[in-house]
Amino acid sequence: MVGAGGVRFPPDGYLGRVREIVRDAGALFVSDEVITGFGRTGKWFASGRFGLDPDLLTFAKGITSGYVPLGGVLAAPHVAEPFWRRGVTWRHGYTYSGHTTACAAGLANLAIMVREGLDTRARSLEGPLADALAPLLDHPLVSEVRTGVGLLAAVQLDPARVDADASLPLRAAAACRDAGGTITRALAGGGLQISPALVITEDQLGELASGLRAGLDAVA
Repeated sequence: MVGAGGVRFPPDGYLGRVREIVRDAGALFVSDEVITGFGRTGKWFASGRFGLDPDLLTFAKGITSGYVPLGGVLAAPHVAEPFWRRGVTWRHGYTYSGHTTACAAGLANLAIMVREGLDTRARSLEGPLADALAPLLDHPLVSEVRTGVGLLAAVQLDPARVDADASLPLRAAAACRDAGGTITRALAGGGLQISPALVITEDQLGELASGLRAGLDAVA
């Protein structure tokens, strides 16, 4: 799922076909799960939900719920194996690699996610999220509401209005916070990003949508 580019979801079968093309060419298939990892799509990783079986997988953000910076790379056994052969030395590291505080935060966060079942919760809420946001389509500033997989969505501002007033997305995002109490951000193309906490309730999804409407009303 494209994030900063507007929260855009791939059509059915797209990711699997891309994987086939990449592997047919003899290249490694890499899943960038900085946005979609750790429960955001209702699985630990979106690769698992779509059966992608990547060769490499990058992650960040969700592993600590954003409390401290931490990112990493997972490698499939056939990718990692050459670096563990006898006589092979692979030295790799940066000043802050393996930072103990960040790793401790990540472990604590993952323990909470397992205990509270947050790794799968987004899948049960993707329908209610779509239902909560759908009424915003009748707002004069909104041209599209993009939902589909997990707790990810975008409310698209009318491109014609954005072309006429480039400040509109930023003003709308600020108004959603100030007038409606809903935190969002303006994306490329004039979308407003929705990425609720995995602990959000269905009632709170309604509050989120109401806050967005209040912000849009304030700048309409």
